[in-house]
Parts: sequence; structure tokens; C-alpha cells
Amino acid sequence: MMNSFKLRWWCVVAVLYCLPPMLLFFQSTPTFTIADERALQVVTQRISSGESPALTEPLNAGAEGMLHPRSMTVIGEKIGPEGFVGLAVLSGWLIRLFDWPGVPFVALPLSTVIAGYCLSRLLRRLFSNPIPEMSGVLYLILPPVLYYSYHPYVANLLQWNFFLWALALWLQTHSTGWKLLARLGFSGLLLGIAVGVRPVELPVVLLLEASVW
Repeated sequence: MMNSFKLRWWCVVAVLYCLPPMLLFFQSTPTFTIADERALQVVTQRISSGESPALTEPLNAGAEGMLHPRSMTVIGEKIGPEGFVGLAVLSGWLIRLFDWPGVPFVALPLSTVIAGYCLSRLLRRLFSNPIPEMSGVLYLILPPVLYYSYHPYVANLLQWNFFLWALALWLQTHSTGWKLLARLGFSGLLLGIAVGVRPVELPVVLLLEASVW
């Protein structure tokens, strides 16, 4: 079966991979174990409702702006997002677009499945079947990937997923003329989103891109 592992099988994998977080979201209120998640969720909710991502913090008035929770920065007497602002904006826009707060809980695992597919496409340049397809599927069940796939308010995995998307497009063959320009342009857009999701990781993303180049 692995020798005939095609796009339709990846669609099945996507459904199975996205089903658990979707069911959990409908059955209970999401709880967070990482401080960054709670901070990002609050900022995302404000953006999705059209509010400013900065929150008023009265305690900072008497503390000269020295009080702020993890992952936030001080803006006068307010606190606002720091290293994850891109993910908050992206998640907030998606929630507004679909009018459903559970969108991030489906979008992240779905992006991970697409990243696994992109990884398999990249490995086809080096190996024959079934190694590329097996590697793409095994990527999905790596403990850190599986764990963070169900934590949509942590930016690390989504940034890596976008990088794999961009890389797969960048190295795609059999394109000429305007198709080549469109592919490279879209690849650059995805790379830009990868940086925007978590701007503090810009040096790492550029280093990875340079190593591939």
C-alpha cells in the first residue's frame, strides 16, 4: 500500500489527525499548560473581536510599567504581545473569517499534515518509495510534533510547518515561465508568514534557508 500512497491517503490522514482536537474542543473548554498559550489566546480573542491587542494593566501605573506576565511586553501602562504577535493576528483573522473560536484547533493539525506531505515530497528528491511517504507519516507522530499539534497557541510548530511548505515549493521541479515565478513568489510569501508568526526566530529561519540554498 505504501508504494501507492497518494494524495487521497493524505486526505484520510488529515481527517484522522484533525478529529481529536475538534472533538475535544466541542466537548470541553480548552485548558492550557503553558503560560504562552494563555497569553496568546487572550490576545487572539481581542483581535478576533476587533479590539486592540494591548490590555490595560492598572497595577503598572504605580509600578512604572515594570509588571507584565510572560510573553507580554509593557506599552506605557498597558501590556501587549511580544514575540508571538504574528500568530495572534493570523489566528484572530481566521476566527473572524470563519466566525468560530475553534478554528486554530483544526488549522494547526491540518497545517502539520500538509507539512508532513511536503516533507515526503522533499525526500523524494533523495530516496525512492516507500521511504519518503513513511518519513512524512512518521513526522506526524514524532512526540514534539504530536504534542504541539494540539497546542494551537504555541507558535513554534506552525512556524516550522510554514517553512516546510515554503521549502517544498521552492525546490519543486518541472516549472517554467510564469509558473516558476508564481511558485517562487508564493514560496517567498510562505517564508514571510513563517517569520511573521514568530519574528524572534528570524535568524533561525534565515539560517535554515541559507543552508538549503
